[in-house]
Amino acid sequence: MKKNTFILLAVFILLGNRAICQGSYLLDEDFDSYTVGTFPSSWVLQYPGYGSDLQVVTNSEFVSGTSSLKLEGKSNNSANAEFMLTTKPDMVWLEVNVKITYEGTTFMKNYPHALVGFNNNYRSSFSNGYACVSFLESGSIVAAGTTLQSYNPNQWYKVKIKYNVPMSTMDVWIDDVQKGANIAFTANTSKYNAVLLHGGNAGHSIDYFDNVKVWEDTYTGIDKAHGENSIQIISNQANSIITINCTSEASEQLVSIYNIQGQLKMQQVLQEGINDVDIAELPKGLYVVKAGIKASQIMQKIMKK
Repeated sequence: MKKNTFILLAVFILLGNRAICQGSYLLDEDFDSYTVGTFPSSWVLQYPGYGSDLQVVTNSEFVSGTSSLKLEGKSNNSANAEFMLTTKPDMVWLEVNVKITYEGTTFMKNYPHALVGFNNNYRSSFSNGYACVSFLESGSIVAAGTTLQSYNPNQWYKVKIKYNVPMSTMDVWIDDVQKGANIAFTANTSKYNAVLLHGGNAGHSIDYFDNVKVWEDTYTGIDKAHGENSIQIISNQANSIITINCTSEASEQLVSIYNIQGQLKMQQVLQEGINDVDIAELPKGLYVVKAGIKASQIMQKIMKK
């Protein structure tokens, strides 16, 4: 049998209650360090909306501190602020407070009054293909076509997004309540490189953004309520076998193997004990091995050479 080498990349995910080590933030922005009435110098104004002079730091609205960023979009012309990230991890979190207000008539039905998420600055500045959450003119908060809940104008909401880049899925929390898990979307071909704050183009949208935080997901613990090490993924460096060690708790769940484009290539039902998955027929390349469901789920990347 041809010898294959697997390079394991430490990417473990455990859904449900678990410990997250944020380390240092990739972005921690409260807009308090900027001069009121100016656009924040660390950000890029991609589109001018109702006018560049209206896209400014303000002290009239804020969640904490003294300021927030105000973006005013108009029908079919949003006001978009982007922060360029120097680090783009495959598992990344975004947290931001958003307040939506608007004036006059809404002309663009089903368009957003605001949108937050990730983006590729060189490709587009309005793209749900990078794990975005929209506040639609209909009064619904939506992620990748999935309605999460309704919202009220003139009220602050905390949005938290966990973006799984290789799998093109997202988990979403609104005001610290999880509203969506493993929401799949059609990813763009270019990887994200920026945080996107989108002042909507449904009408005259007047949006406020505060406390923007981005951090890499790092696994540091597991949910004791679901048992430690219920699933383990082990590589066999001597051949093209992936071994899954499974407790009775995770028995009858699935192990799935995806290519880097998110396409399902193999799937197998897990049994208690040792499970061998033969990937000899798969082409060389990077794969994502996903085993289990919900709180016992674990995921790992392998490189077949």
